[in-house]
Amino acid sequence: MLNNVERKSIYNDFETLRTLDIDVIQEQQGKTFTYHVASRQFELAELKLLVDAIQSSKFITEKKSKQLIKKLQKQTAKFQNSVISILQMKAKLHQKMSV
Repeated sequence: MLNNVERKSIYNDFETLRTLDIDVIQEQQGKTFTYHVASRQFELAELKLLVDAIQSSKFITEKKSKQLIKKLQKQTAKFQNSVISILQMKAKLHQKMSV
């Protein structure tokens, strides 16, 4: 347990996490407050797998593929969102090189 921590620095750290789109949950149990990071529906590896599956599917149109990936991006933190964007760019580059 951290006892010698400035209260303001903790709040600054929470704010930094929120700017990265990481949800910090505060719960009160009596006079004690506890904090934890809210879990995401998908882990990063699962998102990569889903994006890969969508992009490699032969029966999903490019338009629908973009729509589905945008929906997945809404389920992620900003960091994970940028990873998905990089995966999309790599897939487009690979498609152009294959043609």
